[in-house]
Amino acid sequence: MNVKSQEISDIKAFFLAVVLSLVFTISLTYATLELPRLLHRVLIKIIPEYPTPIGLEKLIEPLKLYGYAALIMVLLLILLGFLTKRFRITVLGSVIMQLTTFGYFAFTMFVFAGIGIVRLIWLPMLEISPMVLRLGDVVLLPLFVIGILAAILGYRGIEIMHLYSYASIVAMFIGALVLFMGTMTWLYGKFKGVELVDFWIYKYSRHPQYLGFLIYSYGLLLLASIMPAPKGGYFPLPTFPWLIAALLVIDVAILEEIELRKKFGEQFNEYKKRVPFMLPLPKIFEYPIKLITLLMIKKSFPENWKEVTLITVVYTILLVVLSIPLSY
Repeated sequence: MNVKSQEISDIKAFFLAVVLSLVFTISLTYATLELPRLLHRVLIKIIPEYPTPIGLEKLIEPLKLYGYAALIMVLLLILLGFLTKRFRITVLGSVIMQLTTFGYFAFTMFVFAGIGIVRLIWLPMLEISPMVLRLGDVVLLPLFVIGILAAILGYRGIEIMHLYSYASIVAMFIGALVLFMGTMTWLYGKFKGVELVDFWIYKYSRHPQYLGFLIYSYGLLLLASIMPAPKGGYFPLPTFPWLIAALLVIDVAILEEIELRKKFGEQFNEYKKRVPFMLPLPKIFEYPIKLITLLMIKKSFPENWKEVTLITVVYTILLVVLSIPLSY
């Protein structure tokens, strides 16, 4: 009788985990692809497009204050999460920074018209130079590789653009799938009272939810990169905000692991030895990624706040430097 009750309990926990994870994943997908279009139809009536650059200047000038305020609020949100060790708050700030990419999916908008108003957070960067937004172009290397291979195989023009489109959709699908499986596994573990979830997809990635979000948002960035420029002219792709947001998510995962090691001790250390940090890569690919960390702190993984900060700064500088030749 007890065994049967336990089996029913397992079934209920699994069913709830699947349903809630599906709702979350489907909601995220809908919010990404369709909600911006719906919001744009409403906002374009409130924040209309201007047919001339002079009109754009008149629109931007009074919005500058709001742009700086939005950026400061996001940065404070990120900092608050780190200071209070409530890292989900930091992830929220990272997500908000990436949400502004959604503006690319309203095809009829002007630069700051309609849903494009979410780009206000980038105004401080635009005032320095529009190219600041492209200081993360190194993350687009997969597109360059696809383009080179396609050219070698004889693809041209619109065919290559189709390949880019397929790549972005595949990335978004994989990201959504990993996010769903990670959320489902985590929820099932919590429903069953498991403190350290180390089964199912967590046997292949210690942070599948973060990994799924990063892959999904990267697919979104790739899709935005092939969208036609909004009416009124060119607007640089925000690879730099995506890069910073992605590094913040990785930092949160590392800092969470520091706390988990304090809480679970050797149990977590054993789990850490068995399972990759995020991407389940062969060892031969892990070494180049860890090389800078090994050179800087003589360890393969940061173990405190100072080491995390140092490694993040170094990686950010390196990736920005590598992006400069690609962004000009």
